[in-house]
Amino acid sequence: MKYTNPLKNQYYLLGRRIQHNRIKRGYTQEKLANKVGMSLNYLGFIETGQKKPSVDMLLKLANALDVHPKEFWDF
Repeated sequence: MKYTNPLKNQYYLLGRRIQHNRIKRGYTQEKLANKVGMSLNYLGFIETGQKKPSVDMLLKLANALDVHPKEFWDF
């Protein structure tokens, strides 16, 4: 039986919530990445759950998207 990290799914869901809020605001990945000062590739990795954003980065993303950070965990 293959072991899968349960947090991996949580990071995927987190990324999807960030993506959902980004699209809802009408932002492209490029616009949001520039707004928070991260690379476009890094944002893409966050949105697909391949990278784990720091708390500081989550706060920057929430601020840029004009949402409360808890919105990212509402799934």
